Amino acid sequence: ATRQGGEAGAAGYASFATEDAIFLPPDLERVEGRAAIREVALGYTSLPGFDVDWRATWVHLADDGRHADVIGEFEITMDGPDGERVTVPGKFFDLLEKQSDGRWLAKVACWNSNQPAG
Repeated sequence: ATRQGGEAGAAGYASFATEDAIFLPPDLERVEGRAAIREVALGYTSLPGFDVDWRATWVHLADDGRHADVIGEFEITMDGPDGERVTVPGKFFDLLEKQSDGRWLAKVACWNSNQPAG
C-alpha cells in the first residue's frame, strides 16, 4: 500500500502505524499519531512518479512475542526536476507491535537516505 502515489499511498502509511505511533522522518520534526503520519506521508507519495521499494534485512522478535525490531533498506524513485527518474537509496528502523487481531503495526519508524548531507 505504501508504493501507491497520492492519497492511496498516504493511507497505506497510516494503515501501517499504531494509533499512537511515532515516525521520525528525515529533515522533519517528530510526527505523532496516525492522522499526522498520513499528512506527512502525503508529501512523499505526491511527488511526481513516486515509487518506493522496502526490503527488511534484519528482524529481531522480542522475548515478549509482542514486539519486533526491523532494520532494512529502501529505494525511493521519483521524477526529477528535469523529468529524468531519480532513485534515492536509504535505510530504516521500525519497532513493530503485535495487535490483538494479530497484525504487526509500527509503533516507531525512522528512516533516512544514504546520500551525503549538503
